[in-house]
Amino acid sequence: MSLSVLSGLPRLHRIAAVVATATVAAVMAPVPAVAGVVGSPTITAPADGATVVSSPMLVSADTTTAYVRFVVAGQIEQTVAASGGSAITEIPVHGLSGPTSVEAYNCDSLVSCGVEVASIEVSVQLKPPTITNPSRNDVVGNSVTVSAKTIWGGALRFFVDGDPVGKVMGVTQRISKDISLKDRKEGQHTLSVQQCSSDGVICDGGTDTVQVIKDTRGPKWSDVSTSLGTVFPAKDHYKDSTRLSARVGEKSLETKVEIRKAGGPVVRTLKLGRVGKGRVAVNWNGRRSSGDIVPSGKYTFRFIGTDVHGIVGKSNEKVVKVSDKKLVKKTATKVVSAVGSFAGNGSGECSDLFHLDYDRARFNWPKGVGYYSNVYCRKGGDTDVAVGVHVSGIVKAPRYGSFSLQAYGAGAYRHAGPAALLTIKGNNGLGATKKLGTSPGWYGVKGLGIDKYLKKGRLRWAVGTSNGNWYDVKEFRIAYTYFVLR
Repeated sequence: MSLSVLSGLPRLHRIAAVVATATVAAVMAPVPAVAGVVGSPTITAPADGATVVSSPMLVSADTTTAYVRFVVAGQIEQTVAASGGSAITEIPVHGLSGPTSVEAYNCDSLVSCGVEVASIEVSVQLKPPTITNPSRNDVVGNSVTVSAKTIWGGALRFFVDGDPVGKVMGVTQRISKDISLKDRKEGQHTLSVQQCSSDGVICDGGTDTVQVIKDTRGPKWSDVSTSLGTVFPAKDHYKDSTRLSARVGEKSLETKVEIRKAGGPVVRTLKLGRVGKGRVAVNWNGRRSSGDIVPSGKYTFRFIGTDVHGIVGKSNEKVVKVSDKKLVKKTATKVVSAVGSFAGNGSGECSDLFHLDYDRARFNWPKGVGYYSNVYCRKGGDTDVAVGVHVSGIVKAPRYGSFSLQAYGAGAYRHAGPAALLTIKGNNGLGATKKLGTSPGWYGVKGLGIDKYLKKGRLRWAVGTSNGNWYDVKEFRIAYTYFVLR
């Protein structure tokens, strides 16, 4: 509190002269008893039970003697000359916190005081210092710079995990201290700053704390993986790049992936720069930075990161293979009989399917199938539908092109009529269809992408007719393209 403010208060206009004669001791010596000094002063400020929220604290007492000795918390004392029956002074309390005693003794000199005491209790609740750096859960190394600010000045004491690690004296408002964590284990630690008195003797003031994480091992990598076990760099759009990924446990300022021939030199370095904690990934196309394809064989890769303290952390190595093979287009034709490819009968109750091995068949197609509508009755609805499902496998390949499907058939001997060839997609939806003529011959569809129609390595289709028509199919022909790696 400034003197200009104090001058406006009752009996406080003489503080300047009183303080000039005061003697301050950091630690109270025993109060000498003087037989001629009797009675005790009356403490007028602060009030008993008051809450003190600033330092220094104004204290005053009415007295009949020449001096008054004030003692705060049993440790801080000032002996003050009285004037006009009152002694007034300011006592720094920024090393204290919580319940605090204020005592006053009558004295006839600066050193001779009586034993009778006036005493009150106050609560010191000063704003504690504030840690401004580091922030909560910051990752630190073997040392950390702790910055703090206080509005009271004085001294600050620093702690690590509750252990005192030094003081800084003569604090004005902001201060920084380098604290060693070299002998501390990896993991979380608590940093604390406590307010002390100006001489650093009394350190019961408020504290501020922050948790940090010590990590001197560099970024920790885990879950290293590649999306492809083998990459095929040839420009045919088949597995020509792989995604390399890993998980990092902290921020990495300089991140890269080193790819090297197994047991040999580095062939490519992929720089990722600054990355955050979590999943990190980058693509590699099996080529050098020049664009040249690396020789086929086994390669290893690993992630390397540098943390905020300049410590490097490396992941385990993971293997990825490079192949010089490329896709080569092939063609194939497959003929399957109607009976050999038959997979299911979906006919209505008035219709049915028959093997064409009976003597009244129109053609000598013993492995053919007849699709006969309204064989048994003539009810409405779908009862007149005669339909059969067929299936055939094709060569297993890394990639497919297109296919055509044809049926060799004709109208049957009594009720010759057309039929329909229906392709079935991999999702069980209906695909391309084709009308099958009544005259013997090949009928079908072409130019269909195999990938849309393939299901578990097989193609599916159906033949059906209705409205009393009969139709015979001898066989089916599948022509398709596919690719092999060579």
